[in-house]
Amino acid sequence: MKSLLAVLAATAVPMHLACAQTNDPALQTGARIRLVAVDSSKVTDGQPSYVRPAGSLLSIEDKFLVVRLEGKAVADAPDGDAMRVAVPQIIRAERSVGRRRHPWLGALLGIGVGATTGFLSASGGGKDGTSCTIIGGSSFCNFASGAKDARMDRAKKYAGIGAVGGAAGGFFVRTERWRLVDLGRLRVQVGLPY
Repeated sequence: MKSLLAVLAATAVPMHLACAQTNDPALQTGARIRLVAVDSSKVTDGQPSYVRPAGSLLSIEDKFLVVRLEGKAVADAPDGDAMRVAVPQIIRAERSVGRRRHPWLGALLGIGVGATTGFLSASGGGKDGTSCTIIGGSSFCNFASGAKDARMDRAKKYAGIGAVGGAAGGFFVRTERWRLVDLGRLRVQVGLPY
């Protein structure tokens, strides 16, 4: 029985790796991509400069990627909104895997801001066990045990309000997620040696 389990365990790892491999191309037309490529036309003091085109992949033509530029990259492009990038010049490529919302991060930030605001916004005046003195624009307070309880209660309430507000704000903040493209697979896709 132990030898059967050992054989199954030994074959499970390679099968898992084989199942993880896909035959999908490295890039498909229409994909949103970001590239970093060497610009061989601009060499300064023996150091190459780099171009960073970002946009949608229009086509793959004879060892070149044609990218429709978006955003800031359009202003940097010498000839309109499309750019041809030689695959051998690419040193980093990323493709978009979708956009993501951030309600949990917003809630965490809201809790922190709300709790801090609630704790620091205690009323001074002595009603809740505090006595405050203003000297030269600065306030110095002595807190009794009842004041600390009141401050903690207010911190908890504000933390709850901050969590709801932060989650709502984080829901509307969307950022793009990027995944690295295997440059070897990209070279093979366009007909270059690995």
